[in-house]
Amino acid sequence: MTSEYRHIPVLLDECIDALDLPDHPVFVDATLGFAGHSFEAAKQLGRDGLLIGIDQDEVALASAAERLEAIPEANRPELALLRGNFGDLDDMLASCEIPGIDAILFDLGVSSVQIDTQSRGFSFKENGPLDMRMDPGKQTLTAAEIVNTYNAADLARIIRAYSDEKWASRIADFIVKAREEAPIEESGQLVDLIKAAILDRMDTLDTGSDVVPQKLFLGALYSTVTGMDYADITMAAGESKPATLDQRSITVTPRERAILSEERIEVVISG
Repeated sequence: MTSEYRHIPVLLDECIDALDLPDHPVFVDATLGFAGHSFEAAKQLGRDGLLIGIDQDEVALASAAERLEAIPEANRPELALLRGNFGDLDDMLASCEIPGIDAILFDLGVSSVQIDTQSRGFSFKENGPLDMRMDPGKQTLTAAEIVNTYNAADLARIIRAYSDEKWASRIADFIVKAREEAPIEESGQLVDLIKAAILDRMDTLDTGSDVVPQKLFLGALYSTVTGMDYADITMAAGESKPATLDQRSITVTPRERAILSEERIEVVISG
């Protein structure tokens, strides 16, 4: 694993303590990422445990596999690393043919590694291609396709629905007009368009900051491309917020929520 993908997991010690893994031999990391949490969890599970890791990012999954398989066999739990989205958790766990699970971790939000990898197109902090796909191997819709093919009404609807931006229609009109001359292929182009659309309509705007364009469009495009709605997407891209740890049942599907409640599975949500 290269230094490009080294990542310090959030609230690592707190998550591991809350999971109480020595007493829970079947552990699911529903957002495996680069195995920051799972690497430490695996040490506690030992040879008698089972670690199920789920992620739709094939780059992250490959790096996680490499890291986890480097644990000496005498101390390594059985590994089941699955490519997919935790929204399909029920089916994915069924594919493992296990009677149940004992503990599960959700680290919600976009990975800082994805944000910082310019070629993935998740961030407006640096210019990059308008991609934003979590799983390029399976997902075909890109942010560039949305920006360059959706009509003004649909663009405005997306902006307004996901970012609650009062200038949604004006921003959409600017985008449509600009792409008539040349395709909008990079985040820098989009940032400039958004600033141009709202600059003369606002009393103050910090033109030296990329936070405003991120609020306007990053979460909206990301949610549309991936089909996932993360309220914290703008904070992952540049704003700061204290990390929190929450032990409670997570809303995934009614069936999964019922299973988690009835079986008293240890659930840790970090994000």
